[in-house]
Amino acid sequence: MISVLSFGLWDWVLLAIVSLQAAMVAYLYDPKWKALILTLPIPFTCAALAVGQDVNTYNVIGLAILILFIFSVQILHYQFEVSIYLSILVGILVYSGTSFAALKLIPSTNVTFWYSCLVIFLLSSAILAIVPVSISRGHRTSLPVLLKLPILVCVILSIIAVKKQLQGFVTVFPMIALITAYEARHSLCVISRQILVMVLILLPMMIACYMTQSYLGLGKSLVVGWIVFCSLLFPVLRLTNSLPASTESDLP
Repeated sequence: MISVLSFGLWDWVLLAIVSLQAAMVAYLYDPKWKALILTLPIPFTCAALAVGQDVNTYNVIGLAILILFIFSVQILHYQFEVSIYLSILVGILVYSGTSFAALKLIPSTNVTFWYSCLVIFLLSSAILAIVPVSISRGHRTSLPVLLKLPILVCVILSIIAVKKQLQGFVTVFPMIALITAYEARHSLCVISRQILVMVLILLPMMIACYMTQSYLGLGKSLVVGWIVFCSLLFPVLRLTNSLPASTESDLP
């Protein structure tokens, strides 16, 4: 069991901020607003500082596994009619298992970092090109905040407990995505597409951190990364959402 006595400052910040972000996702009604909140790289930033490791290959590969997570949940829940709870559980096991396998099989080097960036950019762009913009009905959780918040805190605590084992993969662990997947279970197509958009914006942020952290340090390099992220956020959102929306609901 994890002891709160072993928590560092950034563990507490991660717990507080991500729980708040997850609560916003839960209580917002419109799927588009849920998706926008999901896009913000707050968990990545706080988790990177909590782990205390420089951005490397594993952070980037984690983006590909994040895509695998959300599409696994969507396919299981919609195509195979698996319950959303079990679908999310399978998605988490897929993410964790793939992350641990990658830690053993893929070295974190300069070459693997840049190859990973190229592959994930091409992969996310290709999938995004064939996934249509969908119109979905909204959903807002009916649980009171005093009941919902402890659940969110427990989820984040369980992830913090394995941060050392997951290393860089914990920075893009679907902390918000797994909560969003449940709260937006009626609009998973919107969320899946938004995660692809998030990957395309988060990837340049990681590259900026990677290129500056050796002489700025992790903290200041994350500031540079946020500048890159903010400069790309609205142009990328405008570009990726300019396709005609599907008139069919993504409900099963």
